[in-house]
Amino acid sequence: MNKTNRVKPWSAVAEMLLDLGGYVEDLLVLSANPRLRYYGLDWREELAKEEWRKRNATLSRMQRQGLVKKQMNSRQLKVAVTKNGLEELARVKVLRSELLPPGKVCIVVFDIPEQSRTLRNKLRNLLRNSGFISLQRSVWYSPFDVRDTLGTLLKLTGMQKWVKVYLAEDETQQILAER
Repeated sequence: MNKTNRVKPWSAVAEMLLDLGGYVEDLLVLSANPRLRYYGLDWREELAKEEWRKRNATLSRMQRQGLVKKQMNSRQLKVAVTKNGLEELARVKVLRSELLPPGKVCIVVFDIPEQSRTLRNKLRNLLRNSGFISLQRSVWYSPFDVRDTLGTLLKLTGMQKWVKVYLAEDETQQILAER
């Protein structure tokens, strides 16, 4: 997803993506490829007409952005999160993560083989776009607690064998304060 189409972390699209993302995470155990599975959203029964219009408009916006595919049959709306949607979901979840206590950082270290260059570049882009700071090309850090979010993403993409996420002490501030 290009920079101009990125989802704002606290927008209606982000909220909807997080709702749908819960379904994806629940189905990780049940399916090897959950993004291809449709999730039935039968909101018409429980929502007022205006609220339904708002949600449908948000879903249409998400479809135009390539985050979801939607299909309506009878009275049920079926929505599938696309690959771009999963990437944006991960980015939004990282941006919404809790700040770690002072002196703690989350470090991501990876060694992804050359034949998986596309995955490596996508991971770098995700880290860069999520506010991580690069120490080296394959070592990044953040002041946010993103261990669970990245763990889910790594399982989903099959990258867990090449990527490690650590919680570490950042003694830089303490050293600078002592000088």
